[in-house]
Amino acid sequence: MSYFAEFPYTSYTLPNNTKKFLKNISLKPEIIEKVKNERSSFETYTLRDGDTVELVANRLYGDVNLHWAVMVANNMISPYFDFPLSVNQFDEYIFQKYKSQYDSDNNSIILSKDNTLAYAQFVGTPENNYNTNISGVIAKPHHFVDSKKIKYSYNFIVNNTIKSNAYSITEIAPIVSPISIYDYETDLNESKRDILVLKGNLVDQVKEEFKKVINE
Repeated sequence: MSYFAEFPYTSYTLPNNTKKFLKNISLKPEIIEKVKNERSSFETYTLRDGDTVELVANRLYGDVNLHWAVMVANNMISPYFDFPLSVNQFDEYIFQKYKSQYDSDNNSIILSKDNTLAYAQFVGTPENNYNTNISGVIAKPHHFVDSKKIKYSYNFIVNNTIKSNAYSITEIAPIVSPISIYDYETDLNESKRDILVLKGNLVDQVKEEFKKVINE
């Protein structure tokens, strides 16, 4: 039995830019809100490459139809973008997100996949002022970080020669490392790998709450 049988559909755009209609599980049983404030109700689960909500549900609860329990416990909306993408999915995501750029004359340019990845992976050096031209598009790091992982913008490090902050107070330029767009997006992707899952003894209670919500 699928507990989403009566839920409405919603449209999701996948990493390859195609669309798919899936059940909208935005409805949440009351018990989820009650147990969310109790850390003892959950345990940490580290997602593996290739994991889906169905695989996780089957592995933890022995029932693929309990995939919604994984999603609602983590406030997930999309079973694709709320899970870490695989290497191939991630590269396609980068391509779709960053292929549309503008040149120095503000003309729209569509980069090839190889050039999009080169654009996203570029960091540069002080010798080239941390920028380069890729098919008419200026590539530069997403941001910079110092030894304490404090972030600095490109303009502050490269274009602000006197290193004045927003209050016009002169600051000593820190020693920083450039972070590419690709690495920035990778960190965001990897941050999705550890999720919280309901302990098995609570799943039946959540299931009953879902039945009440659907039948109202």
